[in-house]
Amino acid sequence: MGGSLHIFGLENVVNVEDVLAAKLKNMKYLTELEFSWGLKSDCPENHEEILFVLQPHTNIKFLMINLWGGENFPNWVRDHKFSNLEQIQLLGCKSCSSLPSLAQLPFLKHLECREWSFVEGDFRFSFPRIKQLVLKACPKLTGELCLPESMETIEILGCQKLDLKFAESHP
Repeated sequence: MGGSLHIFGLENVVNVEDVLAAKLKNMKYLTELEFSWGLKSDCPENHEEILFVLQPHTNIKFLMINLWGGENFPNWVRDHKFSNLEQIQLLGCKSCSSLPSLAQLPFLKHLECREWSFVEGDFRFSFPRIKQLVLKACPKLTGELCLPESMETIEILGCQKLDLKFAESHP
């Protein structure tokens, strides 16, 4: 049994100290977590620090980050200690300069990235249990996707620089 927590309005956080009180690391029964910033943020430079401080407990299974204005994700997003993560949605992170390396997440089944206009980098795809992949409006994203047999659904739109390859056993 687990709970979910949705934190909206993070664009209104001026002092990062205010976020420390959340103590998400201690919430071991929390399984779903959503962080959301608004479209208009007066202080995008503190987005990275806020997300760093909001590190959840390692039992988390679902993570959504929406309209985050930082350039680099904190290390906890890709840490092997978060191996329970099954679903990640990274939406509208338009200032981000690179996708986090998620190869340390062996149980990841669903990955969704949308509206990453500034990401320039090589996307390497190696998730053995992935079932659903959604990549939309990431025009500068480059790399090669070699899809595993576990893949059930794939949506790619507006990612012209990606090269798509199927595993040999796929029809």
